[in-house]
Amino acid sequence: MAGEIIVLDNSINTRLLWPDSESPDSNQYALDVLGQATGGTVFHVPTIWHYEVANVAATLVRRVKSRKQAR
Repeated sequence: MAGEIIVLDNSINTRLLWPDSESPDSNQYALDVLGQATGGTVFHVPTIWHYEVANVAATLVRRVKSRKQAR
C-alpha cells in the first residue's frame, strides 16, 4: 500500500536548511512536513527545485559576505 505523496516546494526546504529566527511558525511547519516522511510518504519536488535551492544558497552566501565586509 502506497503512502501519502507530498510536493516539497523550496519554502519548506529553505526552512529546514536555514531556519529563520524571526519566523518560528514557518520553521515548525517545515519540521511538521518533514515528520510526515514516516510510513511510506513519498516526497516529490518541482522540476526547477534544484535551481530554486541554488538561488537561495547563493543569496545567503552573498548576504553573509556583505555583512562581513560591512564590519
